[in-house]
This record gives sequence, structure tokens and C-alpha cells, in this order.
Amino acid sequence: MTIEELARKKANSVPNSTLVKYYEAGIPQWHMESILTMLKQKKLSVLQEFVLKFISAGVDDVSDVCSFLGVNKSAINNAVALLQKDNLISVDIFYSKLKLTDKGEVALKEAATIVPEDIEYPLYIDGLIGNVYLNTRKLYTQMELKSFNIKAINTNIDKPTLDMLLYEDVKRAINSFKKSHAYEKDKLEGDLQEITNVTKAYVEYKKVYVLIFMNKFEDIEFQVYDGTTRNDDYSIALQKQYNNNTNVF
Repeated sequence: MTIEELARKKANSVPNSTLVKYYEAGIPQWHMESILTMLKQKKLSVLQEFVLKFISAGVDDVSDVCSFLGVNKSAINNAVALLQKDNLISVDIFYSKLKLTDKGEVALKEAATIVPEDIEYPLYIDGLIGNVYLNTRKLYTQMELKSFNIKAINTNIDKPTLDMLLYEDVKRAINSFKKSHAYEKDKLEGDLQEITNVTKAYVEYKKVYVLIFMNKFEDIEFQVYDGTTRNDDYSIALQKQYNNNTNVF
């Protein structure tokens, strides 16, 4: 739906008021290039699983494990090193004795373990209302706004930093995004452990439709539409900017 079609449809939606203006606006969105540490499930290799099984059965010497499996010591040592790195076993370096950790006990039951993995993924903060989210939709640069004659709205949110990101907000945003974007699940697989870094933050803009109504007392009321969906939070935010003498037209 074009803004002209929307304006015709909503022209009489505010009682005792007249639609006096409508236009396309760009709502600022902070784009943050972020590094997220995700806890992902990793399957054990066949050799790693056998090593854990032998340790669980009381075979806790590297040489004995090699003998039982008929595998060279180098391969067993590599498997042991990876298991130790993932905190699945502890190693007595003086006696070459192996021991399962609590995490190793769980991994043996599930034939998998949980490991941290850093991924690069953009996060967004709505510059008008402050909510954190993930996004795949088209956003606009300031230069594109000018070329399309779209009004840039001022941001209410300062440039975000790592310290401003709350773990629960980001986790909620990731989980919500994965529910509606199945094709992104592989990259975002697992649970968020931490937001490790924000390498860059800059503003892009989301296009919305703005309708302005005026009553006989010349009071102004804003209606903001994201596509065909009315966004009352945006309407209130623009109304506040207008009341504070910020140019929103």
C-alpha cells in the first residue's frame, strides 16, 4: 500500500479532526556490528566417546586405553587433549591418569557436549523507542533518505556501547528472531552466553508512513504506520518530539 492509499483510507479515522499532512519518514535504527558468544551443542567423535566410556568403566590410564582400542597413542592423546580442553576430563600429568568431570558425565550420557563459539551478528536498537532486536529487512542510509525525499527523524537514543546492552534484552531478541526466521537458526544455534564485543555502531533508517491530523483548536495528532500496521509507540514518540519543538515534518 502506498502512502497516498493509506491516507485516503485513514482520512476520517480521528473524530473531529482533519488529515492535514502525510509523508514518509525514516525512524533511526542503531546498527551494531556485534560478536556474540553462543553455547552450542557439539557431538563427540567416536574416539572421544570411547575414551569417556573407558574412563567411566575404570580404565583411566592412557596406555591401557590405547591397548583396549588398538589405536596409536598419538590419536588417543589428541582425543584426550580435546576432551580436557572442553572440560570433560581432568588429567593427572604425573601418572597419566584420566578422570571424568561432572560435565564429562553428562556428555557421555548424551554423546555430545556444550562448547562456546563466537559469531559475528548484527544487533539493532530502535533509536526512537529503544527496543533491541535482530533484523533482515531493508533499511536506508541517510543518503538514500535524501534521494527518496524521506524525512529523517532524530534519534532519542545515544550511540550504543557494549555496556548499554543488557543480556536479557539480547537473549529475548535472539529467541524471538529464531522463531520467525527458521533459516537463521543454524548460525544462531544454541544459547547466548554473552555479548562479547560491539565493533561498530551506526545509524540506518526504517521507512514508515506518518499521518498528521488537526482539530479546530489546531491540536496536532500523529499516526505512524509501519507498512499497514499502526505503531502507537512511534506515534507517541513523534508527538513528544513535536511538543518539544523538534522538527518532525
